[in-house]
Amino acid sequence: RVFEAGLVLLKPVDVALGGRRLEIAAGHILGSFTRINDYTGTEELFNPNQIFTSPSILYAGHPAYAKPIVFEHEMFPNRRLRAKFAFQLRQRPESYGIGQETV
Repeated sequence: RVFEAGLVLLKPVDVALGGRRLEIAAGHILGSFTRINDYTGTEELFNPNQIFTSPSILYAGHPAYAKPIVFEHEMFPNRRLRAKFAFQLRQRPESYGIGQETV
């Protein structure tokens, strides 16, 4: 659906196709706060209302970020399958900040 939305990634507070407003997932940080960034050692205003990426598929696939989708196998109706999805992207150098891990 990324392509159907005009090549735009959606983040919390955006409205998805169908009119559903996206929210920050339960159990995650809901509001902005000032912190010391463990990676840079500098004080920053952390805003959770953004798109997070990771160079590690193991980290991105953590249950806190990648919820499995369960569905029935087409050829075997009594068999349920679980899947997680990820996509690879390229980021423009210096167009992003680096922060500490959040899990």
